[in-house]
Amino acid sequence: MSELERSPDPPAPIFVGGTGRSGTTILGRLLGRQHNYTVIPVEARFHCSPDGLPGVLLGEVTPEDFARRVLAQWYHPPGGTEKLAAFVTREQLQEALDRFIAPASEDPVAAGRSLMQELFGGYARSEGRRGWVEMTPINAMHGAPHLARMFPELRFVNVIRDGRDVASSLLAVGWAQDAREALDWWEQRMLRGQRQLALLPADSLLTVRFERLLVEDRSGGLQELLDFMGWQEDAPMCRFFARRMTAEEAHVGRWETHFSGAERDFVATEYEAIQARLRAAGVRTPSA
Repeated sequence: MSELERSPDPPAPIFVGGTGRSGTTILGRLLGRQHNYTVIPVEARFHCSPDGLPGVLLGEVTPEDFARRVLAQWYHPPGGTEKLAAFVTREQLQEALDRFIAPASEDPVAAGRSLMQELFGGYARSEGRRGWVEMTPINAMHGAPHLARMFPELRFVNVIRDGRDVASSLLAVGWAQDAREALDWWEQRMLRGQRQLALLPADSLLTVRFERLLVEDRSGGLQELLDFMGWQEDAPMCRFFARRMTAEEAHVGRWETHFSGAERDFVATEYEAIQARLRAAGVRTPSA
């Protein structure tokens, strides 16, 4: 058992980030199968959106405005499952925000940490776990340095995926109108993520290439995750990995059948140009 697992203190929080449509959800669920951890069941967002906790830490959003925004924007009417209502009642959230407001005016970093520990840690304890994993993709683009201020001990996993497959997925869910828009969306998020993640201590960040973990080197990719976390092999994690993260379900190369003709040629050519631009900017790309 690792030192982290023997400690009486809550284990370090784990944040997962990426461009979106890159595998953040499935990776968060994998990490949440470790026996000390559970995964927050939805993208909480309030802690990493620019107009959320990062805005409070930067002095751009007042604690009072933040609290109102959490209830209006990131909660959900009773019975909803896709926002904070999935794991906290409105009354619990209101009480936690009331406790946050006054201290946040004096020490927003400590107040933000306490709020997240109350909400996320409370959910973990309700699930019989000590630690938690949060998997909002924009943890990478907007949240990383602010999260590290609140949790210097954090572990951050950044997921990168072939941008052509991301573009295909974006079109499938209606998040982009065409291949050009989808590829641009991916490129800009890769760039913004790199700028933010570069501000993290190097030993707190692991970049996981989706294709390696699910297809090319499954055992090696899983071991890399375990080593980064300081974990021994964990049976529930391994079962989830074997059953729910199969190579067949990874849809690697889906872009080749999704696009056809001239559009497929455009995607292939433009993707090479994008990767060259990203590498020139110091961004690790999925082919690296």
